[in-house]
Amino acid sequence: MLSDSWIVTAVLELLYAASISAVMRVLFKCAYTEPGVILSLPTEQLKDPDSQHYTRYLKESDRSWPAGVSKEEHFFSPCRFEYAPAYGPGTDALTLSFCISCKIVRPPRSFHCGSCGVCVEEQDHHCPWMGTCIGKRNLHLFISFLLLTSLHGFITAGLSATFFFTKSGGDVSNVPEDE
Repeated sequence: MLSDSWIVTAVLELLYAASISAVMRVLFKCAYTEPGVILSLPTEQLKDPDSQHYTRYLKESDRSWPAGVSKEEHFFSPCRFEYAPAYGPGTDALTLSFCISCKIVRPPRSFHCGSCGVCVEEQDHHCPWMGTCIGKRNLHLFISFLLLTSLHGFITAGLSATFFFTKSGGDVSNVPEDE
C-alpha cells in the first residue's frame, strides 16, 4: 500500500518542499527586481535643454560603466539610462506622454504608479503581494510566480487527497464526521 512505503513518503515530502521553495524563490526574486523605473536624469546630460526628452534604457552592450562601479552596485546608475529626443526623426510623438508628477516624457505603455510614486516602463500593474510594480524587467518573474503557485496548489491538493485516501483505507465512508 502507498502509506507502507517510507520511500514514497520521503519523495512526496521532497516534492512538496521543492515546490514551496521554488515559489518562495521566484516571489522574492520578483519582489526585489527593479520593475523598470524611468528616472528623471540630471539636465546636464541634455544636448538641447529646450526640447522635450524621455529617458530610455541603454542596451547592456551600449553601457559604459565608470571605473570602480560594479554592475550590481546600484540599480539606478545613470550609466543604465540616456536621454532620447521626444520628437524628431525616428520617434513617434503620438506614442509618448508627459507625466505631470515626475515631469518627464514617458515612452509607450509607461504609467505613473501612485503607490510607488514613479513612472514604470511597460507597467502592467502595482502588485500588493509583491509590494512593487510589475513592469518591463520583472513581468517574466511574476508570470513564473503565478505558474509555480498554481503548480504548488495542485501538488498540495494531490498530496492531501492521497493522505486522506490512504488514511481512510480507500473507503471514504469511514472518514469520521464532526460531532
